[in-house]
Amino acid sequence: MRYSVVVTTEDGGSASVYSRYVDPRNARYERRWLGGIVDLGAYGGQTVEITFEALPGARDGAPGTWCGWGTPVLVDDTPADVADGR
Repeated sequence: MRYSVVVTTEDGGSASVYSRYVDPRNARYERRWLGGIVDLGAYGGQTVEITFEALPGARDGAPGTWCGWGTPVLVDDTPADVADGR
């Protein structure tokens, strides 16, 4: 299964900013929720579209080939003085 995050800018350009292959069928330690972090700092101040993709394994619908995202959280860790323009 492939998880990816794609950012699309207002001018239509897009970039994959996260990609992770998971194989829970063969890797028992991947049979759980897995975390990931994506730095979107390069897109600060811009309006962007963020697409979360989850692509199943080669045998669509077969046991162990479905996948999905949990609850993505966006966090702004910009220091307050920078955000305020100081």
